[in-house]
Amino acid sequence: MAEQEIIDLPLGTKEIADTLKISESVVRKYALALEKAGYEFEKSGTARLFKHHDVETFRMINKLTENSKLNVEHAVAVVMTRNTQTTSSVAGANAVVPTDQEITNQHNSALLAVGNQLKMQQDLINSLVEAITIQRDESDKRHTELIGKIEKQEQVNKDLNDKLSMAVDLIQKLDGKVDKIEENEKRGFFKRLFG
Repeated sequence: MAEQEIIDLPLGTKEIADTLKISESVVRKYALALEKAGYEFEKSGTARLFKHHDVETFRMINKLTENSKLNVEHAVAVVMTRNTQTTSSVAGANAVVPTDQEITNQHNSALLAVGNQLKMQQDLINSLVEAITIQRDESDKRHTELIGKIEKQEQVNKDLNDKLSMAVDLIQKLDGKVDKIEENEKRGFFKRLFG
C-alpha cells in the first residue's frame, strides 16, 4: 500500500507537460475542459494535483485531438464517456457493495457527465444550424442580387431594342423622304426641259 502511494505521487502542470511532451498551457486547457465536463482533480489551494490516472486521461485527450482531429471539448466528451464505462465495469468486477450515498454520488456524477455531454452536443448542433442558416442567407442574398442584375440587363436590352427600332423607323422615313425628293427633282427637271 505504501508502494502505491509512492508511485502515485501528485504531479504538477510542468511534470505532466514534460511527461506528455505538450505545453503547460495545453495541460491547463485540458484540465479546464475536463472540469467543465464534471471531472474532479485533487487540489492544494488553487493548484491542481494530478495523479497517474489523470496523466492517462490527458494522454487519451491528446491522442484524440492529434490523431482524430477532434476539438478539445469533443475529445473530453469521448474520454468522459470511456471513463464512465470503465468505472462501471471495474465496479462490477470488484463486486463491492456500495452504500446508498455512494450510489447516489455515482448517479449524480454520471448524470452530470451525461448532461455535460448533451450540452456539448446541443452546442455543436446549434453552431451547425447557425452556420447553415448563415450560408443559406448568403446564398439567398447572392441569388437575389443575381436576379436583380439579370432583370437590369433585360431592361437595358429592351431599351436598346426600342432605340434600335426607333432608329430603323427613322431611317425608313428618311429613305422615304429622300425618294420623294429625288422623284420631285426628276419631275421638275423634265417639266423644265419639256415645259
